[in-house]
Amino acid sequence: MKRAIGLVFLAWAMCLIGLASAGLAGGCKTPSSPIAPLDPVTIAYDELVEGGCVLPAAGFVDALAAQEATGQPPWLVCMVVEGGTVAGCNAPCYPDAAADFRNGLIPAAARPVDSGVVHMTGDAATGGSATLVVTNSHASPAMVFVSFGADSIVTASSWSFCHQDAGLNCTFQLAANTSMLMPLGGLYVNATFSFYKPVTCNTTKAEVNLNNPNWYDITDVSLVDGYSEKIAVFVSPPGVDGGSVSVGPPLGREGNEKVFGVYPFGCDICVARKGPPCGLAPGRSGCKSGTQYAPDVPCQYQGSILGGAGLYDVTFEK
Repeated sequence: MKRAIGLVFLAWAMCLIGLASAGLAGGCKTPSSPIAPLDPVTIAYDELVEGGCVLPAAGFVDALAAQEATGQPPWLVCMVVEGGTVAGCNAPCYPDAAADFRNGLIPAAARPVDSGVVHMTGDAATGGSATLVVTNSHASPAMVFVSFGADSIVTASSWSFCHQDAGLNCTFQLAANTSMLMPLGGLYVNATFSFYKPVTCNTTKAEVNLNNPNWYDITDVSLVDGYSEKIAVFVSPPGVDGGSVSVGPPLGREGNEKVFGVYPFGCDICVARKGPPCGLAPGRSGCKSGTQYAPDVPCQYQGSILGGAGLYDVTFEK
């Protein structure tokens, strides 16, 4: 698009130069509707879309502008203020990111630890720079329900597009096959996301805890309260070239003992239903093997940058 605009005016200018000496400058047709130059935020958005990092989304440019105005994250400031590229600014995506996210590629740098989470190693990144995106991969619009933790600095009132229901909850509609940036401004967010219905019993939920200045990013997909939809969180850690982590999606209500990043049905401590909610009976059937702090397959993903960094895409899967 940028190149096309430049060619229009380049051709017009060359016409003027070529014909002026012959006194025929009037034969050059001025562009009927001058095209306004693209602003830096729109250019950055176009490059993210062209690079396959995000899907085109209504309101995405405005969300990027609001995010960049806070001075965070550094990669966005680099693209908008300094005119850098996706690769040059170390944006948490890359040309094949969209496909890799969907294929659930896990780089060799991923390693399990005793706490039952996975850390991603990578180059140094600035804490408080985590980016959150919500994606609807379905062919029809979906209602998104958000429930914030009491300690979250980002709240329902922080997002004008999210209609506050009561207290810590809000909802918004996400168009078909669309991604939407959730402005964080480098601030701490503790929230759960669900689709089509609020976070109650019989509901799949994605949990994100990002930009905590005193800890690392944590995310998971939870069936502790029950199962309703397939949700995944696709994580692109900073500094990991060409790698991403797929947190979920669950295979269904059952059969998630070996699915990374998923708390199986009712398994509130990952390896057992110790005190399950929603009237579920205690037990271990269908839960992960191992112990609470060392399950055979982790129930959570944990980042490696204190204060938070990377891209987290909460996706409503088909």
